[in-house]
Amino acid sequence: MAKNIENETVEVVEDTVVVDPDVTIKVIKLEDGYHVIDADGTMGPVCNKYTTDGYLHLSPNAANRKLTNAKKLEKAIEENGELVITGYKATRTIGSTGTRLPNEKLISYLPEELQAEYKAIIARAIEAREAAKAQPKTEKEKLEAKIAKAKAALEKLMAQVSEDAE
Repeated sequence: MAKNIENETVEVVEDTVVVDPDVTIKVIKLEDGYHVIDADGTMGPVCNKYTTDGYLHLSPNAANRKLTNAKKLEKAIEENGELVITGYKATRTIGSTGTRLPNEKLISYLPEELQAEYKAIIARAIEAREAAKAQPKTEKEKLEAKIAKAKAALEKLMAQVSEDAE
């Protein structure tokens, strides 16, 4: 799935991880707090951090569950002594996850040689951007940027003072 946001294409990609969809974890209550018992029987650290809307943060586990409803947890523990959670929950990755060509659908209407030229130009631009980011500024360049910013602020202040004087 791709979304175009202000001429910048952002691709949303889901990770493909081979997991057991029927994995089962348990949450139990001990003297020091709640603990997650993983599918292989290992017990995780104490879980005692809550969200503002009534969910308990769980420790890392095989089901990839991050939160559980605190009221449902208490009710299940009162009834059964534990909360059983079944099923793997995949992590959703939201945001920019790779490089995509701007107007990619549009260039499909161009002839092959123009498409290749366009892609080469975009590749050179991306390389130039990365090179510019990687190149550290010298002390002189940093000071010149600060001076320019200070001069702009001074000019703005002087303009406000002259407007107030009128």
